[in-house]
Amino acid sequence: MEWLRLLVAFGLVFLASFGAFFLSAAWERRRRRDAALDRLIALLPGFDCGLCGAEDCRRYARRLLEGADPSLCAPGGLPAEGALRAALGGERETRRIALVRCGGNRSAAKPLFAIDGCEDCAAAARLFSGQLRCKSACLGLASCAKACPLGAIRVAEGLASVDPERCSGCGACLAACPQGLIALVPEANRWFVACAAGIPAEERVQHCSAACSGCGECVRVSAVWEFTLQGDLAVASTTVKDPGSSAYAGIAARCPTGAIKLAGGEKKR
Repeated sequence: MEWLRLLVAFGLVFLASFGAFFLSAAWERRRRRDAALDRLIALLPGFDCGLCGAEDCRRYARRLLEGADPSLCAPGGLPAEGALRAALGGERETRRIALVRCGGNRSAAKPLFAIDGCEDCAAAARLFSGQLRCKSACLGLASCAKACPLGAIRVAEGLASVDPERCSGCGACLAACPQGLIALVPEANRWFVACAAGIPAEERVQHCSAACSGCGECVRVSAVWEFTLQGDLAVASTTVKDPGSSAYAGIAARCPTGAIKLAGGEKKR
C-alpha cells in the first residue's frame, strides 16, 4: 500500500503545481487586459455620450478589446480612431464620410405644424419632437452645417446633405444632429438608404413619400447582398466593395420611393 500512498501524494503535488500555474497565468492575463483597457480608456474623450452604442467610454473600451469597430467614437473623430487602431495593433481604414440618412425634403415630408423662431435643430426637437409628422426626419435647421468645420454640409428644401468630396469624416456633425440621422461610413460605400425611421413601414410612407416602404425589392434584386432588411427597414451593406457599379444604380432604380441614394449624387442632377 506504500506505493499507493506515494502515487496519491504525487498526484496531489502535481495538481497543486498545475493549479498554481493556472492561477498565475490567469492573473497575468487579467493584469495585461486591465492595462490594455486603461490605455484604450485614456485615448477616448471621456464624454460618456453613448453615440458609439455603449453606455460609457469604459464599456466601449471593453468592446474594443473584444473586436468592436474603433471608428464609432464620434466626439474623438479621426484622431481618436487612429490612436485606437494603433493601440489595438490594427491598420487604419480608408477615409470615412458622413451620410444624412433621410430623404424627406419639403415636398416629401409632411408637416405637423408650422415652426417659427427656432434657430437650430435641437430647439425644434424639444418642441414636440419637431415640426414634421415623421419624428425621425431631418429638421432642416442646419445645425449640422454649422458644426461642420469644412462647410461640407448644405441644407436645401429643408433637407441636409453632405458633399463627400469635402467631408473629412471628422464626426463633428454627428453630435449636432438631435435626430441621430448622420452616420460615418467608409468612403467607398456611398450608396445608402436615406431613411432611418424606426416606426412601422405603413406609418413611414404616410408621413413621408420618400421613406423606405420596407417592400424588400432592393433585397430581392441584390446579387451579393448589397442591401438587407433589418425588420422592415432596408439597410445598405458596408462590406460589399463595388458601390460605384451599375448594379447599385439598377437596384436604386427599382426602389418605389427613391429611398436608395448615392452620396453626392444630388450635385449631378
